[in-house]
Amino acid sequence: MKARIAKEKETALLYGFTEEKEEAVCGVLEKLNIEIRTVAGESITMTLGALAGLPGFPAVRAADDEKIDFPECEALVLSGVSRQRLDEVLAALKEADLSVQFKAVVTPQNRSWTFEKMLEEIRYEDQMMRVLVPLRQNLERLKGLDLSTIPDSHRRAVDVAISRAKSMAVSRTATPEQVKAANVAMIEALQKAKEAAIAQG
Repeated sequence: MKARIAKEKETALLYGFTEEKEEAVCGVLEKLNIEIRTVAGESITMTLGALAGLPGFPAVRAADDEKIDFPECEALVLSGVSRQRLDEVLAALKEADLSVQFKAVVTPQNRSWTFEKMLEEIRYEDQMMRVLVPLRQNLERLKGLDLSTIPDSHRRAVDVAISRAKSMAVSRTATPEQVKAANVAMIEALQKAKEAAIAQG
């Protein structure tokens, strides 16, 4: 006889909400019969597994003298939910006209992360998307430009800037600052080349 695998309890971890908004979000989650736990204070140094009540994750918090970063943001982290249930939660929040700054799901890969680390990761991903999207849009626009009109005096600067931008668009190690700088440098190089071409008549 095969052993039955216990289904993880559906749990929602809430962080950084105002009292009024947390009450509204809790109202939505309660209708879906999802257990709610608020993450605050030193509990952000506990693992996602411990906060969600998963077996094998002891409720260990940071030492009293350990420096803790408390990001000013909202986060809703769901544990034990299927893809279908996740869609139901998102739809219910949308129907209630409730937006949440950051949303995430506890997975086998991140359940050993502290809540603090999880916040750091999703904030980093958010910052990266904010700079990657405009960079990739500008690179896409290049396909419609006639770069053959760029004066020789600016050709190398433009080529270097475009090459750098393309590299940043696919880099797995670049910082948001580096990506943004590459986008700005490419735009400036193209603008200077355009002005030089107009000046040459």
